Amino acid sequence: MARPDQQFVMSALIENVPDIKENEDYFSKEEEHFNVPWQMRYRTEETSDGEDQVSNKFSLYLKCLKTSEDVPWSIKAECELSVKSANGRTTFKKETFDFGNLEDLEHSVMATLFQKALSHQ
Repeated sequence: MARPDQQFVMSALIENVPDIKENEDYFSKEEEHFNVPWQMRYRTEETSDGEDQVSNKFSLYLKCLKTSEDVPWSIKAECELSVKSANGRTTFKKETFDFGNLEDLEHSVMATLFQKALSHQ
């Protein structure tokens, strides 16, 4: 039997994104919602388009920290993301991810919420 919708909000203030060390993971505090632990992870990394064009990319992830158990479990998460830059521009994204310990779940550990090329303007 499906459970009714349960909603929660996680937020993080990430300052000085261009100064974040490349390829290093940063984590929010772990939060528990409906008896399930969650955490956000973010990082920057250098990317190439194969045409000698190199840029930095900022990525934000949602991690479900529920440990695998003998009992099958899954969580469908409808994520709404709002990212506001220092110059006041806001980017919105909405996507659905499936977390769980079932074989067919691609996003069993972490979901990519946001990836954006950084401009140093």
